Amino acid sequence: MKSWPYLYNQWYATAWGSEIGRELTRRDLLDEPIVLYRTQGGVVTALSDRCLHHHYPLHRGCLVGDHVECGYHGFTYDPSGRCVRIPGQDHIPEKARLRTYPVVEKWKWIWVWMGDPEKADEALIPNFFWLDDPAWEAVGSSIQLQARHQLLNENLLDLSHVEFVHRGSISSSNLSEHPIETKVEGQKVRISRIMKNIEAAPLFVKTMGLPDRIDRWQVEEFQPPCYHVVHVSAGSPGTRLDDSCQYKVINAIVPERPNRSRYLWSVSRNYRREEKWVSDYLQEAVQRVFMEDVAVCEAQEAMISSLPNPPTEMLAKMDTGVTSARRILAEMKLAESQETSGQSHA
Repeated sequence: MKSWPYLYNQWYATAWGSEIGRELTRRDLLDEPIVLYRTQGGVVTALSDRCLHHHYPLHRGCLVGDHVECGYHGFTYDPSGRCVRIPGQDHIPEKARLRTYPVVEKWKWIWVWMGDPEKADEALIPNFFWLDDPAWEAVGSSIQLQARHQLLNENLLDLSHVEFVHRGSISSSNLSEHPIETKVEGQKVRISRIMKNIEAAPLFVKTMGLPDRIDRWQVEEFQPPCYHVVHVSAGSPGTRLDDSCQYKVINAIVPERPNRSRYLWSVSRNYRREEKWVSDYLQEAVQRVFMEDVAVCEAQEAMISSLPNPPTEMLAKMDTGVTSARRILAEMKLAESQETSGQSHA
């Protein structure tokens, strides 16, 4: 299994906005250490987490106003990354600057641009309006997993696993036997599965108040480099889609290191929005479901990493979404590499 490539000219969901405050917070993105914090004015700043002096992690230092002071020798940096203080030294070299990263706070998430800052267009951030639209009620969290990001991304691209991994929560018997339809639209992959008059998943009965038999629509949309929205709808047999209970599962599986990832997830629903017990139940139940996925991916990672030369996978009909995503990402990486190479020779 070849790992998915890193794409640099992309926005990466790095944290929930609520996770970043007036403390120095470490995140890794695409093998790069980053320190995040809010200025006194509430603006999120992202700097390299490596002091220029002796490579000490800056997140182990402290904030002095809006400046980051290294906890080793006191080198101090302003929000632009410029070194503004070297203890015992008046002259500060102009080149004493940390790398900074474009940051946007949108849809309750913190987005960091890892590539060429000149190309950091906010319009490229995925439209995840369900996270803060008043017509939808959202819960969510973040999880760190000890596995390459490809594994959980491909877990979401093939939801046939739901029947076997998530028994007792969101599974229905024979769910994987219902046919899927895969469509590729530009750089997006859409996998649809429509199930009529099937056994209702326990979570649906509990939170939607549905009977034991339902019609269920499940549409998974993948958008590079690592984003998924699963559109789930359910209703009594014969219910129109527009009249069904609906929730959107918004997922970001972000590469931190070659064998470590961060998973941001949210479930936004359009039903029983005022009932707090439903939110509390979904927060706990969905977290538990996703931890089952994390356990699967970490077991895969342990197996793959233990093999000097992992054999070729045997793919199946259910993997059309997986193979489509792999092709799209390989094409995007090739285009990005060619563009970078062209600029370096210009």
